[in-house]
Amino acid sequence: MKKYFIISAMFVLALFSGSCTEDYEIPYNDYDSFTWWASPKIVYNTLVRPDASNNGAVAVGKYVAFQDLSKGALTHEWSISAGNSFLTTEFTEADTANYERFINPNLGLVTTDKLVYVLFQTLGVHQVKIKNTYSRKVIGAVQVNGVWTAEAIITITVGPVVP
Repeated sequence: MKKYFIISAMFVLALFSGSCTEDYEIPYNDYDSFTWWASPKIVYNTLVRPDASNNGAVAVGKYVAFQDLSKGALTHEWSISAGNSFLTTEFTEADTANYERFINPNLGLVTTDKLVYVLFQTLGVHQVKIKNTYSRKVIGAVQVNGVWTAEAIITITVGPVVP
């Protein structure tokens, strides 16, 4: 009986001696990322999904929403090509007749807003660019003057309205 007690005590000691190290905890929210979202169905980020395309299509006179979902960015900017406009956020999907009345007169072709609505007013191929800077490296970023810069171009083909 004494033999079983000694073996059991050694077994218990072995269990406790192996569990004295601290468990690794993943740092909560301690990361930077470069990603965005766009509608309709232009939700691809080729830096995250290399098999995806940053191309989309929309009818002339329609808008696409873009949102920066990045974490840890020092600076952020959206830029659009000429012939397009940023809209205010004061409209709903029911306002489908004329989006031109919602053009934001205070914005040109560049904004630092996180959520933007771009009205495509001319036929052709247009670009929307997102550019962020970071203090740490993120996927797809290059270091410029000591700051990591990540940018992506989303190509939108604007076609005629189909009745």
